[in-house]
Amino acid sequence: MRKRAALDDFRERFLLRNAEEGLETDLTIDTIGKAFAGGINDSRGFPRWLDANLFNGATFGEFRESPRVWINASDIYSRTPFVFGATAFSAMCSDLSTYPLANAVAASAAVPVAFAPVVIKTFPKECSDPLPAWIIKARDDRNTPPMLNSFAKAISRYHDGEIPYIKLLDGGLVDNFGLSGFTIARLSADTPYGPLSPQQAVRLRRGLFLVVDAKTGVSGSWINSVERPSGVELVKAAADTAIDASVSASFTAFDRTMGDWQSSLIKWRCGLSAADRAKFGTRPGWNCRDLRFFVGRLGFDQLDTRRAAELEAIPTRFRLSPDQVDNVIAAGRDVLRSSPAFRAFAGGM
Repeated sequence: MRKRAALDDFRERFLLRNAEEGLETDLTIDTIGKAFAGGINDSRGFPRWLDANLFNGATFGEFRESPRVWINASDIYSRTPFVFGATAFSAMCSDLSTYPLANAVAASAAVPVAFAPVVIKTFPKECSDPLPAWIIKARDDRNTPPMLNSFAKAISRYHDGEIPYIKLLDGGLVDNFGLSGFTIARLSADTPYGPLSPQQAVRLRRGLFLVVDAKTGVSGSWINSVERPSGVELVKAAADTAIDASVSASFTAFDRTMGDWQSSLIKWRCGLSAADRAKFGTRPGWNCRDLRFFVGRLGFDQLDTRRAAELEAIPTRFRLSPDQVDNVIAAGRDVLRSSPAFRAFAGGM
């Protein structure tokens, strides 16, 4: 992986490229048949373009020595997030390390109607690995948080062979902020410090969680008549409503989860024995209470009204003009610099 060097030419190599080349992106008389058959574009063209122009054959196996990466799609049968991680792939007797990143990213962006679902085959009879204990507990305990319970039931279906082919679409259908991977990892942890190691948990002083909200603004002229929306407008309006309605609740739940985690970590750290503190690598003068998480949301609506309206009018597409690309980059920089969470984090380091 190119790590930081990948950003040097990212604008020219990817952002300014037309990722829609070879794709059909409009619902017309010529494409409506494909739309009703499952998707205007099949599940192969876009991953192939991503691999050729961005990922160069990279797989999840290349992250073994890197920070953990969660990519989310939506399991449209189980109606739950599908997290590209070891838990799901082990349950279906598959190998995450060989799975192409391009396929995962394509699944996470597979907008209904425009794209056919990305399909993953399960192999439930080809391994004997049992389900993790936390999956069974989360699946069977009626008091389990709903997101974790639904995820655990889906994992069980993969493991038991109930779902031979997992069908995946845009992750935004169930989690537009992409928070479910980390939230599930935290809710399923059986220690106060998971998914961190105890050594990481005692060294940690500050944690910054920034959620990027890049949704488009409300639009459409169909509010001016009794009959509309219909057809394409209705499909788009329904999808936008489903996605946007879950956003506020998702962020609120994540913020609360991080607050609870901070409290749990401080309690655990302050309860460590002298032997444990030495084993986990605390340093002289270590303060068990010196820990704080900062959670912030970054969105166009945090800029002045006129600029926000211009940015929210930029369509969600795989092809933008150079001016649009540069305006979005500049907006991200300005929103970050003005973020109270980011400023507080930077000031406390």
